[in-house]
Amino acid sequence: MSNNAFSLVVKIADQDPVKYDLDADTITFGRGPDNGIQILVAEVSVAHGELVKSGDAYQIVDKGSSNGTKVNGRPTNPEGTVLAPMDKILLGATTPVYFVPTAVADSGSLEELVAGIEAAPKAAPVAAVAAVASAVAVSPAAASKPAPLKPLAVSPAAVPPAAPAPVAGASTVKLAQVQAQVPKLGAPAPSAPAASLKPPGVAPVAPLAPAAPKVGGLPVAATPLAPAAPKVGGPPAPVSVKPAGGSIPAPVPLRKAAPKAPSIPLPPKKPGG
Repeated sequence: MSNNAFSLVVKIADQDPVKYDLDADTITFGRGPDNGIQILVAEVSVAHGELVKSGDAYQIVDKGSSNGTKVNGRPTNPEGTVLAPMDKILLGATTPVYFVPTAVADSGSLEELVAGIEAAPKAAPVAAVAAVASAVAVSPAAASKPAPLKPLAVSPAAVPPAAPAPVAGASTVKLAQVQAQVPKLGAPAPSAPAASLKPPGVAPVAPLAPAAPKVGGLPVAATPLAPAAPKVGGPPAPVSVKPAGGSIPAPVPLRKAAPKAPSIPLPPKKPGG
């Protein structure tokens, strides 16, 4: 047996894995009976694809299947994808196929081999490794730049525990808030402010002052006058009248009537005299 011999391990759901040795340069696979490897699954096309030997390796080619072919989670290239040992091939969406060295497949249980391939992390593709290598090979000036700082690792013990979230629908009420809402015993209840009857947008109107009485055609102030003290045995005191908007005129004293001279009666005229 050649050291470069490979096999396909096909795992159909609810069936044991089956190994197919790749002993030709071109091997077809699909649901049809004319294929070198027949896989009786509805998602596998009648002529799904083929394996073509290239040097010491094989490449897989999809022949235009309805549900497609993936290698390690990536769709195959139209011209074919080169396979590496332990690669996982997915036909459609439910049928896994494993590309393994024949010596490894013959050395133990196929169930354990399939479980080991599923559990092992896949290595980075060759193209991705080349891209990383080209990015690292930078100019000396760029290489002298300091490396970016790594984030500090914070110990869980140094982080204070978060406050518990409030339960939906519940609220916390302090005693002081309850006491502020309860009226004290014996205190009068606050009265509601009187409603303003002033219509909106209308300025209040000041009450009109009563018209001042007029004396002799002049308005007289509404200030009440103190009653004059009566004089005993004399004429009445003059009344002070203060016209509105003017000064108070000086009182005019009343003149006393001059006493009349006693008249002497004239003798009567004699007739004819």
